[in-house]
Amino acid sequence: MTQARADSIFLADMQRKCNQQWKSVVGLNGTAGEIASTVAQILSLGTFEPAMEAWCSSAAQSNYLMVTTLGEDVGAVRGFPSISITQATIRRIYNRFSDDEIEVAFTVSNNGNVNIEVDAVLMRRGKGYRDLVKPGLLGSISNAFNSDIIDGVPNTHEVDLRSGQQWSNKVTTDGFWASQENLGSNVDVFIRADLYNPGGNFKSPFVPMAWLRCPKPSRSGSAACMVQYRFGDGWSSESVRQKANQWLAHVRSSSGVGSGSRSLPCNDRANFIGVYSFRNPADNKFVRGGFTAEGRNDVVGALGTEVNNPQKAWETFRLYSIPGADGGRRIQNTIDGRWLEAINSTGTLTLPTSAATCRSDNKGMQWRIVSTEGRTGVFKLQSLNTNRFVRIAPGGLLKADASQAQATEFIWQKYE
Repeated sequence: MTQARADSIFLADMQRKCNQQWKSVVGLNGTAGEIASTVAQILSLGTFEPAMEAWCSSAAQSNYLMVTTLGEDVGAVRGFPSISITQATIRRIYNRFSDDEIEVAFTVSNNGNVNIEVDAVLMRRGKGYRDLVKPGLLGSISNAFNSDIIDGVPNTHEVDLRSGQQWSNKVTTDGFWASQENLGSNVDVFIRADLYNPGGNFKSPFVPMAWLRCPKPSRSGSAACMVQYRFGDGWSSESVRQKANQWLAHVRSSSGVGSGSRSLPCNDRANFIGVYSFRNPADNKFVRGGFTAEGRNDVVGALGTEVNNPQKAWETFRLYSIPGADGGRRIQNTIDGRWLEAINSTGTLTLPTSAATCRSDNKGMQWRIVSTEGRTGVFKLQSLNTNRFVRIAPGGLLKADASQAQATEFIWQKYE
């Protein structure tokens, strides 16, 4: 049997089960009298049965698409283009001789698993996505001939980005006919990509994949840009890869009608990945829990000087992966089994609870390790609950309240 045939049978079986489950619940397989009685109940109860059957069919279709499109591992799927944008900022530059200039800086990462070619375009006031996808306009001619675009980088060919690679650049009005007057109160920049089929054949040119919407500063200064990603026919604050991983996690955790996702213990043996320490290279201090100089036994800081016994130390932690979350981790201290968490109001990292209270649906205990390009074993730590990064605050305490650029880079060491 081919995989396509097996997948087709899988979908048909699920749809058949949906049909049987909900028709039998309301008695539509009974006698004429029973069916008449049931119809009367449906009219009085509203659309419960049709709604539940539709829900079941939708869930079946999602499971089918997950298998046929993404398989069991998002990272292993062929032809999975996705990008992420970081450090997106807009800056207004004072010009004493004429109107002020604008520049938008950004870093593009290829977080898909196929090679792509990318460029960036700065749109003039009133022009946006619809102007970039007009048929026949951008497929065969240079950016210079498109009056909707003020600046495009690079100037000639797009940048080749392999999976995992980054590209940093900026678009600007400086040096062109335009200035800040040619831009609206929100400045729009699009990151576009040339996409290819899994076999390496050219598929689609100049596909807008990310939209940087930047509030134009009223005077000299800078501001952060809002980043949106193309997802289907709309836009999302999460990249395609993040969406796919969430979808995968949702399908894996689905436990049937009415029960939602299952909440599992955090210390699942199947997800254990090792015992680690992490330290600040600036002063060689290890991150530790337990009692601090302040006398508190719950806060966490970069305060430890050595690791004597990795299997049981305030400076070591058991790491567990989070299925479906790229780089996702749960972090448990080896001394007493408490789990790393952040206080939302202050971002302060704590070890507040016992192992028994950490469940897989506890978002406050979900973290992501983000690798530092070109530095093996060096990572930044990000809260998946707030998306803020961890930094060392004055006094050595750790806080999850920083941007990625402000985050502390920790050296992680594995002991088992």
